[in-house]
Amino acid sequence: ALLDAMTVYGTQLLRPFTDTAYGVGSVFIIDPAYTLPLLVGVAWALWRTPSGHRANAAGLALSTAYLGWSALAQAWVSDHARESLAAAGLPSQQVLVTPAPFTTALWRIVSVDGTHYHEGYYALLDRGRPVAFRSHPRGAELIRQHGHHPHVQRIARFSDGFYRLHSRDGRLWLTDLRMGQEPHYSFDFDLGPPL
Repeated sequence: ALLDAMTVYGTQLLRPFTDTAYGVGSVFIIDPAYTLPLLVGVAWALWRTPSGHRANAAGLALSTAYLGWSALAQAWVSDHARESLAAAGLPSQQVLVTPAPFTTALWRIVSVDGTHYHEGYYALLDRGRPVAFRSHPRGAELIRQHGHHPHVQRIARFSDGFYRLHSRDGRLWLTDLRMGQEPHYSFDFDLGPPL
């Protein structure tokens, strides 16, 4: 559960008291740099029992240090992203900073406002250059019209407000903006014809 809390989707750590998902978002859901030290440690422990316990502990220590590194890197990129948003005149109240798949060296930044979301990337090797953002419509009119729909409310709460609505082929689509990139997202839900 604590490892899930390090991902962008988080987990409901305080269930049954609240169904709020708590998540840091500093590691991708699948990250070999976290998993490989654990696998090597377990394999060594199974193969060489006396010294394997030390190898297993070392693997756990490396993986845990990587989680700490990811949280520090995310905090630094978050501060830099807010500075870049402010310099570009974009909103910085609701900002999501998550690592790209399988790495903590490249970070995806999403900022949302009432009408648009702004997406950019920052690599740790970019040496402080400002983040370049691209703006995309969030479907403000569709949100105004259909925001009361229970499915829209559920994803709005689940995604912490990082979602968009759009219509395609006469159907209403809701997209969770936290995983993927424009125009391809992992979770794009067909809500059917607009009410």
